[in-house]
Amino acid sequence: MNEQEGDYNKKISDFSKSFVLLDKKDYQPQEYGYSKVEPCDILTNKNQFIHVKKGESSSKLSHLFLQGLVSAKILAQDRQNFIEHINSKITEQNKKFFLSAKDKNEKFEIIFGIINKRKINNQDLLPFFSMITLIQVVDELNVMGFNYSLMMINRETD
Repeated sequence: MNEQEGDYNKKISDFSKSFVLLDKKDYQPQEYGYSKVEPCDILTNKNQFIHVKKGESSSKLSHLFLQGLVSAKILAQDRQNFIEHINSKITEQNKKFFLSAKDKNEKFEIIFGIINKRKINNQDLLPFFSMITLIQVVDELNVMGFNYSLMMINRETD
């Protein structure tokens, strides 16, 4: 893969009616002042919130994991408004599915997509500090009842 994160997200979202591009489609929760939150980069019709980052540094990976956690927390705490925002973005893209605010947390999956060009084995997948961050994020997702997974996205060169 020889493209930027945003280009990758758009290409994947355009590939299927089952995917919606939410990259840069920020939600502004009222209780957080001026802060805006990206629900995810790509949403699937199977309630999968896919967050994507290039896996070039510990700081980028930690940011990826925390993005997923923040999105999950808002989904848990401000579900109706958050889902209304997301459904409006689905409508704008003429996709044929919607999220339901009635679904429980266990019906949703937070996916962390790591774009990486290195050939590595699983034990060398993440830098130490990113691994610690991921463990903390997974612990919180477990407590809230969300499903989660890690997805490697291979790219060949920059």
